[in-house]
Amino acid sequence: MPHDHPYATVDQNEDAHASDPADEISISEEKQHLCRKTCAFRPSLTYFLVSGALLFLSFISGSVLHPVSLSNFNTIDRPHSQDQDGPRKFVPILPLETKTFEFNRTFADDPSENVTAAWLSLIPKGQGVIRLPLRHEFDSTIYNIAAYHTLHCLYTLRESFFSFYDISTGSVTLDAAETAHMLKHGRHCIEYIRQALMCNPDLTLEPVAGGTGQLKQWGIQRQCQDFGELSEWAREMRASDNEGITR
Repeated sequence: MPHDHPYATVDQNEDAHASDPADEISISEEKQHLCRKTCAFRPSLTYFLVSGALLFLSFISGSVLHPVSLSNFNTIDRPHSQDQDGPRKFVPILPLETKTFEFNRTFADDPSENVTAAWLSLIPKGQGVIRLPLRHEFDSTIYNIAAYHTLHCLYTLRESFFSFYDISTGSVTLDAAETAHMLKHGRHCIEYIRQALMCNPDLTLEPVAGGTGQLKQWGIQRQCQDFGELSEWAREMRASDNEGITR
């Protein structure tokens, strides 16, 4: 019976140089020893490769089906603070821009379709509600950006202001339940805005006339964070496609 060899059978003309049976047995045993090592490793390696591929495909498919794209978590080209913990580490550092405050009737006029449209334009798609790859105390990954909560509060206070003005002039009437709701929500918003202003105080120095004490209110330059950049990031990271300034 011919012997099994590790590479190839010995040619008939090379019988004189063939190894003896003892050497062949030693080589065969070594081959079996190596096979025991590699064969035991192969199934384990295959298992990890297949498992990793399935997990990756599952993650990709979930990101495609979800309103937030997988690439959004990278927030490419946006610098981030390296010393923040928790959800703040995902918030990009917004560039600064110089802005001059001027009275803008587009936002200050009486309620109208144009004024409402202007206020709505301040809120990105998703209403500032975003999804992050981090769970919080309510066992959810949904977060609300406080800047848009503040704008929501300011807008509802504005609406309440004109509603109460119309009530005072007798042009409209509200029932007791609606009035109570406006008062309750108004108290919440006034306190929320107060704390927001104290948390991020504007340190701009406004000129005051020495003789009259008159304060210069408009035409003053300020260093502001780029609100448009914030809205773009909020739109990219949105948790839904909801639109509007009130919820």
